[in-house]
Amino acid sequence: MNQQFTAEDILNAKQIYFYNNETLYIIDHDDEAYGYSKGCSGWYHKENFWDYFESELMMTYFTHITKEEAVQLYLGWADDYNADNCRLDKAIIFAVEHHAGQFRKSTVLPYITHPIETMQILYSMRADINLLIAGVLHDTIEDTEATEQDIRELFGDDVAGLVTAHSEDKSKTWQERKTHAIEELAKADKRLKMLIMADKVSNLRNMVSDYSLVGDELWNRFNAPVNKQSRYYSDIQDALCDMQKYPECAAVYWEMVGLYKDLFVRYYLDKRTNTLYRFCLGIAIYALQKGTPQWTEYQEKHIPENAEPIERLAAEHMEDDWKSAFQHQHEMDISNASYSVYGSIRRCIDFRISDGKLTVACEDFGPECQNMTGNNMYEFFYQLDEDNTLRLLTGLRIEYGLETDLIDLLKEAFGSDDGTTLFTNFCKKNRIKYKFFSM
Repeated sequence: MNQQFTAEDILNAKQIYFYNNETLYIIDHDDEAYGYSKGCSGWYHKENFWDYFESELMMTYFTHITKEEAVQLYLGWADDYNADNCRLDKAIIFAVEHHAGQFRKSTVLPYITHPIETMQILYSMRADINLLIAGVLHDTIEDTEATEQDIRELFGDDVAGLVTAHSEDKSKTWQERKTHAIEELAKADKRLKMLIMADKVSNLRNMVSDYSLVGDELWNRFNAPVNKQSRYYSDIQDALCDMQKYPECAAVYWEMVGLYKDLFVRYYLDKRTNTLYRFCLGIAIYALQKGTPQWTEYQEKHIPENAEPIERLAAEHMEDDWKSAFQHQHEMDISNASYSVYGSIRRCIDFRISDGKLTVACEDFGPECQNMTGNNMYEFFYQLDEDNTLRLLTGLRIEYGLETDLIDLLKEAFGSDDGTTLFTNFCKKNRIKYKFFSM
């Protein structure tokens, strides 16, 4: 239950802080902190506030305001909140009326439960009021007689734009609709991705629940078979992968991943070879062998006969255990550092790691460089993002082991006049992407 404070309580508070132009914090005389964010329904207790406040990064977001200014902000936000509540109430009524008589696929559950749940998931991600309204209305254009113009006139351009961007053209085939949706999702901004992720999580929750009751009979309710459903939701995950980087969205993203696995992924363990198999329906089979940190695609069409089914959580626990040594080593490898890997009368090669990203800095010089470039020095760089840096370092550890110091490993792999060719060949073999720059 939210804590309630009055304007008088703010004036009598021990201290007042204002964060990022959207949150008030009041400190009572017991040094307990309570926050009130623009668009929220009440005050909430902020645990560990002082650790949060005193961090070097967070301090830059706090500004000083007087208690009187805090009161005016709070009262204004409260008025805005009441107006926003009226808009949200209006949207819920609109959705209830337009979805009246509709049910969830092959059930007697009223359809309105889905848009309401979508709104609640958005609320858990601290969505703004227009995004909450779009969550309630997201299927009205697609599945009812409501039009974009109706939404625009009643709820504004922002809501109408979100709902329209989310809606599919039912005149097209299932495959055409889903292909277009994935293409558009890759280009979507954060708010639209939040809306779509909330919708998909609600759908997946419902599907997992129904699957536990009816099993494979579930797939007869849909316009596409299970293998196509699996591919579609896998592509959705890929298109939304950046959402895990937002603290307010991460939990919902990982719930989506877990729900996907519960529906579409089966795990098997071959105890004789210490190999885990992950069968993604309609996509591929992957294998993870103890002592290696990466899943690889299994080329056979069927899981080996000796492999037995294993529960997802047990398989994931085993995966984490098997990967732990590599993860510990990677944490050390990824530390910010510069390594001089090779130097000769012809070429210098340095590997530099900063903020989890690798840069390979190279210089060519001497007569051969002069003949090729017309200059006595030529600088060029290979740059890898965080994901591909991880892939490269992991690939090196798989090939050269965990015991070797990183500098010695890099020298062994790339420490020669042909080091840049060895580097690009290694990237090609392991499907590692990089950007090339020259001076």
